[in-house]
Amino acid sequence: EQYDLEPYVYTKTVQVHRGAIPHSHPVLTLNTADSTDVMLLGTFLHEQMHWYSLFLDGRLMPVAEIMAVRYPKVPSEFPEGAGSEHSTFLHLSVCFLEFKAVEAVLGREQALAYVQAMSKRYYRWVYRTILEDMDLFEELYATHQLLDWETMAK
Repeated sequence: EQYDLEPYVYTKTVQVHRGAIPHSHPVLTLNTADSTDVMLLGTFLHEQMHWYSLFLDGRLMPVAEIMAVRYPKVPSEFPEGAGSEHSTFLHLSVCFLEFKAVEAVLGREQALAYVQAMSKRYYRWVYRTILEDMDLFEELYATHQLLDWETMAK
């Protein structure tokens, strides 16, 4: 299938390497291991949301401060966390933004199923937390106007 991903593309430099661990910097890199179009799409959007976070230029700080109070102790080790406490906090935002991008492209039902599947792969605590506290995340990101893809500077 083809999707209009333009609103969610913040770097157009993308490479694909068999066996690579997907990452966003310095060059967005995907691998060939994802078995479904939805997983590959989600991975692409996840890495784009790392770039999007940079474009938010500090606008995530109020949300990060609330998250730090709400979740005073986060897992750092894989597969529950993201390698460090700092990275786990970063991934609360990146993974929620990823969910919202997948939702915009595929619809809420598929996006929820995708996040549920991701909660069994890696960043498990992060994805479970997003699912459990979805209302809070949606309210925070809407209140701070962090989901207006079309008007965010690129």
